[in-house]
Amino acid sequence: MDTAKVLVVGGYGEVGRRVSEGLVRSGEVRVVIAGRREEEATRFASELSEVAGGEEVSARHIDLGERPGFEAAIRDIDVVVMCVDAPDAHAALTTVQAGKGYVDISADDRLLTSIEALESRAIAAGGRALLSVGLAPGLTNLLGAEVMRRSGQNSEVSLWIELGMGDVHGEAAIGWMLDHLDTRFQVRGPDGWREVRSLESYRTLRWPEEPHPRRYYPFPFADQASLVRRSTARSVETRFRLSSGVITGALAWLSRMGGARALRHNALRQMAIGGLQSFARGTDRWRVAASAKAGTSSGDTTFVMGMEGAGESRATATVAVAAVKKLLSGDVAAGIWHLHQVMGLSSLVDALQGDDPNVRVSTWTL
Repeated sequence: MDTAKVLVVGGYGEVGRRVSEGLVRSGEVRVVIAGRREEEATRFASELSEVAGGEEVSARHIDLGERPGFEAAIRDIDVVVMCVDAPDAHAALTTVQAGKGYVDISADDRLLTSIEALESRAIAAGGRALLSVGLAPGLTNLLGAEVMRRSGQNSEVSLWIELGMGDVHGEAAIGWMLDHLDTRFQVRGPDGWREVRSLESYRTLRWPEEPHPRRYYPFPFADQASLVRRSTARSVETRFRLSSGVITGALAWLSRMGGARALRHNALRQMAIGGLQSFARGTDRWRVAASAKAGTSSGDTTFVMGMEGAGESRATATVAVAAVKKLLSGDVAAGIWHLHQVMGLSSLVDALQGDDPNVRVSTWTL
């Protein structure tokens, strides 16, 4: 059987480089680096080939806005990994209708919902898509599914995300965060759906061995919506913070004062992105957790499971590589799936600890 060929769209970006390198180092697939900047893709493909001891890594020009070009570009591809925010679901549709595999690391629920709508076409064509691939969504979905398993499937689930200020975040990731500073969105709470606003209020969570709880704010990560659609959770809400409480508080203040609207001006937006990228100080550690409230004979108990490691981009890439391997294993049926529906937490913990021995999983009750 020929070695599978994997196309990494945005394969020379912050996360895409790590995904591409992880796939090449696995020695199990042939990797094609793709994107609008063909010269950059070719240069990085050459670098990867040298790292891999001369193993062939090719490059390909792809512009997601040119639909016929994308269709031609994936003709000989087995799995497409989308490491950029696609403008719509066309790339996913083209891929699954051709009976191929598709992996997307997007955190935008509008895009993920539109891809979910391709379910019947994917099944008819034998195509398979894996969504919620990364840290959040991704690991958060798996943690949510695990606390539900332990506390009861009809649980009230909270997801908690903390990103390190000392990490090197790509322009697209920071831009997505700035674009959603004052977003209004729907969440499913214990009493039904309600509208919330990004960074509007906070709840606290205290991690083991820490003397004080930390503040986490609502933010429109896709995990809280996809878990509601693809699990039996009674409610799911995601809370977010940066490792710097000062910066997190400043962003919350900016949102409340209406300052986030000014960042829609392109020049100011680019200045803010550059400023946050240059402010790579402090820890590069990330932490994600899920908590679920379950009734017991002695009253309500909240079970929490958390995970922490270093380097958000590295963790996202590790999850994406594992997702590609899962699709190629033949164990995933045709259709559109989220990560928690086809993978267990333990297998990903092994992969993450293989790349970062300091990855740690903790459980506790509140």
